[in-house]
Amino acid sequence: MLRENNIRLIGIGLEELGYETFLDGKYFDGELYVDTRHEQYKTLGFKKYNFFNGFFDAFFNKLTKKAYRGGRKNNLIGDIKGNGLQLGGTLIIAKGGKDVILFKKMEKFGDYLEVSKVLEALNIDRPEILEAVGSGNTAPNQCDGNICQLMWATTKVF
Repeated sequence: MLRENNIRLIGIGLEELGYETFLDGKYFDGELYVDTRHEQYKTLGFKKYNFFNGFFDAFFNKLTKKAYRGGRKNNLIGDIKGNGLQLGGTLIIAKGGKDVILFKKMEKFGDYLEVSKVLEALNIDRPEILEAVGSGNTAPNQCDGNICQLMWATTKVF
């Protein structure tokens, strides 16, 4: 769907751990890069938890529980390996790289950008996608090609 609209999808992960598994699982249909020094994350001001506040947010945050249930429902199961304390976000930049169309930082674990907002920012009118991801644009009801990939790409790459 993104390619049909001449839109590049780029993901930036923060470590090499899990990279091959992520590729093999075909969770992302775009270009992937690894920023092991977290320069992009720092430049964009993405939050990084310490162990103490990360623990409490991960286990006592209703957004985290909701995202976890949505992932399990679609067999998207993570692990606790690697740097799980770094939050990410979604950045949509206009062609040419000069104008920011949409920028959303994750505030807590489980925070995400709604699919409807992504499609609106990209000027893509696809009501069938919104129907497939369900009301509230939270966890997808089913994974079908780009629909599930688009939903989960707005949370954390890998």
